[in-house]
Amino acid sequence: MAKASTLGVWLLLATLAFVARAANVTVNWDITYVYNVNPDGLAARWVIGVNGSWPIPAINVTEGDLLILSVKNSLNVSTSLHTHGMFQNGTGYYDGVPGVVQCPIQPGQSFTYRIPMQQHGTYWIHAHYKGQYGDGLRTALIIKPKAAEVYKYDQEYTVVLSDWYHTPHDDLMVWFMSPYNPTGSEPIPDSTLINDNSDNSTFAITAGKTYRFRLINVSLMPSMFISIDGHNMTIIEVDGIDVQPYTVQSFAITTAQRYSILVTALNTTTQNFQFHADTDPSMLDFPDKCTKPNATATLIYNATAPTAVMDRVPWNMTFNDMELVPVVPVAAVDPDTSFELNVILNVFDDASNHATFNNIVYAAPPVTPALWTALTMGPQATDPTVYGQNSHPLVLQHNQMVQVVINNLDVKGHPFHLHGHVFQVVFRSTEAGQYYNSSIVIPPQPNPVRRDTVIVPGTGSAVLRFRADNPGIWLIHCHIEWHFEAGLAATFIEAPLEIQSRIAVPQELSNFCTNNGFKTSGNAMGNNGTDLTGYQLTAQPLSGNFETKGIISLVVTIVVALLGLGTVVWFGHHQ
Repeated sequence: MAKASTLGVWLLLATLAFVARAANVTVNWDITYVYNVNPDGLAARWVIGVNGSWPIPAINVTEGDLLILSVKNSLNVSTSLHTHGMFQNGTGYYDGVPGVVQCPIQPGQSFTYRIPMQQHGTYWIHAHYKGQYGDGLRTALIIKPKAAEVYKYDQEYTVVLSDWYHTPHDDLMVWFMSPYNPTGSEPIPDSTLINDNSDNSTFAITAGKTYRFRLINVSLMPSMFISIDGHNMTIIEVDGIDVQPYTVQSFAITTAQRYSILVTALNTTTQNFQFHADTDPSMLDFPDKCTKPNATATLIYNATAPTAVMDRVPWNMTFNDMELVPVVPVAAVDPDTSFELNVILNVFDDASNHATFNNIVYAAPPVTPALWTALTMGPQATDPTVYGQNSHPLVLQHNQMVQVVINNLDVKGHPFHLHGHVFQVVFRSTEAGQYYNSSIVIPPQPNPVRRDTVIVPGTGSAVLRFRADNPGIWLIHCHIEWHFEAGLAATFIEAPLEIQSRIAVPQELSNFCTNNGFKTSGNAMGNNGTDLTGYQLTAQPLSGNFETKGIISLVVTIVVALLGLGTVVWFGHHQ
């Protein structure tokens, strides 16, 4: 009894200590333009920063804290912010996707996100509006655990990896969607950056100590290969999930993914060593156009010592994140429902290249954000029709085990991110042309890797599973920003009846929407039932037959050709 009593007292004290540590962490951001920024040393341009400066400082909090992110939009365009990787259980209205769970923060307006830190690990905050994070509106979010860390280390560094463009994102997006880009080639980044610098970042290292490096890829597009000259790296975290130690010499990190690695310093102070982040050239149509595809930082053992010149570690193309084993085991179970999402990139009837799931060009609801449709449509909230076809709504029942099959019909790999959840990756193809079908047997898996962003290889597939235990409206989308804006997304309407009974949206959020011209009741058009009068579909696939405009163009071309030929013949006869 004495031991039990002592244990009870210890648990009470631990609980009280945690409550005492939990705090409201207030961060004030005035989102502004910052001019004459030149992170790669090649060209100065404006960026989007906060409080008049850039880069934006990382946010560090503790599990159990409440992050109060108070935002003023001092841009001349709208914006919104997404806390990437946060479950937002019960607070999905702060997930930051405009037209889905909030209304955009228009110029001159202020908005406050109140986000409970329900997890620990490595995350980031970024704009979820028209690719603004590519113009600089992004930073790291580091959440320390309320208990002791799983792994011991002496010090840690946060490493933000990014592509960088000398041309603003909106201008590049116009070109990307233009009919004058018929092959759909994505814009080529000008440089690769480490902590917003191409080759001057440093990490102070003491011989014999162990360091945690938290890596975050915030790029608009490419994956990167990571290596450190003369050092092994031991992966201990992936997308906020602690994993069993996995030692590599190099590995790939795709856009939106996060890894933590442990690096034990050498017992030497005679040399310094380079940290490499190399852009994956296979993701670029014209890799030679990238001026600085590879960035370096330096591990400084001794400020007066030379930097070691070493043979490069080969890119570990065989690294397989599916071999990572979570510390907290969760067994895979058979799904209750399954959705097949086929990745299709093609020219649509607006003469632009679009990226889609199942040939549906995604767009957010135009009048009523999907969250308010789910809240106000009663039993009809379970009918995907009321959310509008453009949002590609997929309705989930509460606590179902959901399986998502992604068949990537494109020749390039795509990173897919799910909001509000981590998923288990229970299958991924290992060879080109391997699409998932029912003949492929997925064996029992006691503890498959869990993460929130996965790369699906070109002409390949992946099978993801997650429990629908977080009522809310959650996007699944490609995190190559060019593809997301071109339509490669779908919307999970998760447990809409539970949304109605459990989610209480603060009145200030509803008022914010109505004051900006949006409706907070009814279907996607703000009407009752399935009356979607006025709803316009996004671009549609070409029929494969001659369209009217095509026929007219062909006829005009033939007439002009005949007139030209007749003119040549006439001149020939009159010489």
